[in-house]
Amino acid sequence: MLKVFKEKANSGYWDAHWSKLSTNELYKIDKGSFLEKKFLKFLPKDGKILEGGCGLGQWVKILVEHGYDIFGLDFAEETVKTLNKTNPELKISKGDVFNLLLKDGGLSGYISLGVIEHFEEGPEKIIKEMKRVLRRDGILIVTVPFQSMFLRFKYFFNNNQKGEGAFYQYHYNLNEMKSFFEEFSVIDVDYFDPFKTLRDESSLLKKFHRKIKGSNQKERNGNSINVNNSEQKSLIKNLNKIKLFRWFFGHMIILTLKNDKKDII
Repeated sequence: MLKVFKEKANSGYWDAHWSKLSTNELYKIDKGSFLEKKFLKFLPKDGKILEGGCGLGQWVKILVEHGYDIFGLDFAEETVKTLNKTNPELKISKGDVFNLLLKDGGLSGYISLGVIEHFEEGPEKIIKEMKRVLRRDGILIVTVPFQSMFLRFKYFFNNNQKGEGAFYQYHYNLNEMKSFFEEFSVIDVDYFDPFKTLRDESSLLKKFHRKIKGSNQKERNGNSINVNNSEQKSLIKNLNKIKLFRWFFGHMIILTLKNDKKDII
């Protein structure tokens, strides 16, 4: 794993972070994305779905449109208050992923996008709670920052540590993720956002990224928007199709899991 230091990702941090964005802005970026395709492929249409750590709730909004019975929880109190005012139609409330006020086996699906990596003590307690609230054969979809092969090479001589300040997050590799979720069956593994790694981790690759994508472009969840011309757009699309490329440079890893193994003791 790669351990990243920046600042503590507490509720105040996320309130400040999300205050700079809006649900509608993220909705427009994420609609039609790589992640949306994964959700539609794997999430069950029956039963209730939870997004634990839902942020601005754009995924709740997107999946409601697809007919899912989904609700979101987040511990960023001011963000939740704002969402309840601006998007009252969405079922979003304050909650704690370590202590979900939900009955055992009550969910058919659980989504966790960039959440479990932010706790220095590790994700085990959160995962135990995930398993408790999922029904037998329930689906869990988890994303975390990925310790890609590129990052392994870059930070090998830094004791797999990056940055300064307080603990911020971990980047996990595939074997670590499988170990954390050994009480689940792995259905699917994939990687995304390789261009974020290109942009953030190498000055040489950053120049390449800017050349093919434009210096002011946004990328999120495998989507590229406002690309300057058709050749650049085609190159990005074709590179994103290559799983080996996504594995080597991917910023995030996504696991789809099924709750069909023995209970955690």
